[in-house]
Amino acid sequence: SRFQMVFGDGRTAIQAASGKYDLIISEPSNPWLAGVSNLFTKEFFHAARQALTEDGVLAQWIQTYNFTLGDYLMIVRTMQSEFPHYGVVLLADGLDTLLVASNRPLLPSEESLATFQRFVDETPELKTDLRKWFGTTDARLLLLEYYQLGEPQLKRLLEQDGSKRLNTDLHLRLEFDAPLHLFSKLQPRDTATFGLLNAVDPKWIGQLAARTGLATQSGGYHYLVANRLSRRANNQLITPRNEAPAKLQEVMKELQTAISLDASLPDAYRLMAKTYETAQQVPESAEAYRHYLELVDDDAMAHAGYAQTLMKLKNQVQAAAQFEKALQLQPDLHLIDGSALWANNLAWIRATNPDASLRNGEEAVRLARKVCELDGYQNPALLDTLAAALAEQGQFAEAIKVSEQIIAASSGNDKTVAATRERIALYRNSQPYREP
Repeated sequence: SRFQMVFGDGRTAIQAASGKYDLIISEPSNPWLAGVSNLFTKEFFHAARQALTEDGVLAQWIQTYNFTLGDYLMIVRTMQSEFPHYGVVLLADGLDTLLVASNRPLLPSEESLATFQRFVDETPELKTDLRKWFGTTDARLLLLEYYQLGEPQLKRLLEQDGSKRLNTDLHLRLEFDAPLHLFSKLQPRDTATFGLLNAVDPKWIGQLAARTGLATQSGGYHYLVANRLSRRANNQLITPRNEAPAKLQEVMKELQTAISLDASLPDAYRLMAKTYETAQQVPESAEAYRHYLELVDDDAMAHAGYAQTLMKLKNQVQAAAQFEKALQLQPDLHLIDGSALWANNLAWIRATNPDASLRNGEEAVRLARKVCELDGYQNPALLDTLAAALAEQGQFAEAIKVSEQIIAASSGNDKTVAATRERIALYRNSQPYREP
């Protein structure tokens, strides 16, 4: 295969394309920005359709925050005027979406999913990313988790909306309508997020599951139901805080059914661990993580999650081992995915644990410095770990210097300042800090 990068305007590139594409992904910025809304017009969708192969797909990113359902449906209606088939992939609990469209029905077959699954299984980097960001490498479950609105649901929403408005090059309604919502206080139930989430039809998802070969009485299907319930339970827009515990019980019931039908279903144990964690049932969460990792040993985030629960249970021996495993699987540290905190927590254990066999000042300093470098030496909690690690190494003068930096950065936080002063008193007496 040959790849080419084109620098320039996306719409011009599509209109000038000499070949046909199997997939066009349009991910412009917010549609209310000048010069962007013409990537949401009838004319753009027409050009995209002309540039696609017969069964090609257009995937149009649209956010739902600061956006009314009416504005969102205007884009759907505009796309519908050019494409006969369409649907919505819900991401980030409905805050981001992919509006997908094609000349052919967007209903995958068992064969196409099997082909994609083989591609996933044969591509380690893809497997790692899918598990890291989506929690599963099962292509069928991924489809059913996120492809949640089909043509029937969108047609129903369009009928209820009743408008006939389109976004065109000559009438860039979106560019002028959408910015108004940035300066008005939209009620949560008036947002596109709420409207789309409430349009999800479990029966349609069940039909889609059956089409892909996933029986409704299988462990995988009950996991799918549990995952959908979990997303709704954790979404405060849909489920008020006081109703969340009851919803989490529904999630656990579905997960227990899933595991009773298929005890080797790793995704069910992973979601069970996170659900127990949300419910603050720490021992149960740790047990679920243990079951999951017996089935899937190469999941760095799960090893780290297990380590966190073990720390809460005061089992720092196993916690350290799990953090080490997570860091072996993912040695490159980042703040955004939490991996820097894994290194910070391991450094804390190596610097402060009363058990001498667990302490390793050299390793603690190395990890703590690496994490602080990522943060720019700004976060007091990370600096506290570095100071403790330096003290464990006998570098008390530098530990005091770092601790004084913590105090300077913690103005107004009396608790942090007081704790840091107590640490400084230890370091001045050439004593390292030990976790109680």
